[in-house]
Formats: sequence, structure tokens, C-alpha cells
Amino acid sequence: MQLRCVLGVTGYNLLREKNYPLPTLRTLCYRFENLDFMPGILTTIVDLLEVKLQQMKPEERHCVLALDEVQIEQALEYDTTLKRFLGTISPELRKENVGTPYARHALCFLLKGMSTK
Repeated sequence: MQLRCVLGVTGYNLLREKNYPLPTLRTLCYRFENLDFMPGILTTIVDLLEVKLQQMKPEERHCVLALDEVQIEQALEYDTTLKRFLGTISPELRKENVGTPYARHALCFLLKGMSTK
């Protein structure tokens, strides 16, 4: 996955054409679909972004970060895919003696490169 992030689709396919023993793009997409996207800080994604940034030129690092806090309905729901309950405040963000353990807001973000995809 790190090679795909650094090289892009064209570079990754070139290595596969040169008979490097790499999984297909579909296999990588399948693995990416199965990353742990539980509530909280997504350290796996942060690690992938760090690898990608190390390979970028300074001018390619310019980006737009859009943040939006949204109000959500307080509820506890069972996610059959993750096999766990969702709706509580993420442990790393929870403060002691909070009135309710259920999340009332979510922080959504979008990171988009100015000159790169």
C-alpha cells in the first residue's frame, strides 16, 4: 500500500509490468476497504499520509483542509461490519465526569491537494 501511495497508479503498474511480485490494484483496494475506520484518530491513515509526504516536492505539499463540526443524534448502534457498538465519545477525546457518554458532535474533514491528487 505504501508503494501505491508513493508511486501512484502509473508507477505501481510499471513495477508490476516489470514482474515485481506486487498485488493487483484490486487487491490493494480490497485491503484498503478493510482498514480499521473506527471512531477516533485514524493512525493508519496518518501513517500513510506521512509516507506520501516524504516523497512529495515542497510545492506539491500545498493543500486545502476543510473542517466541519456536525451535530449528530445521540444513539448507541451496533455496527455488524465492525462488530461493535458505535455512538460513544472516542476514548482519547473523553473527559472525566462527562454528563453523557454518547457523542453529540462529529468532526468531518477533507484534505485536498492543490496541485496533486
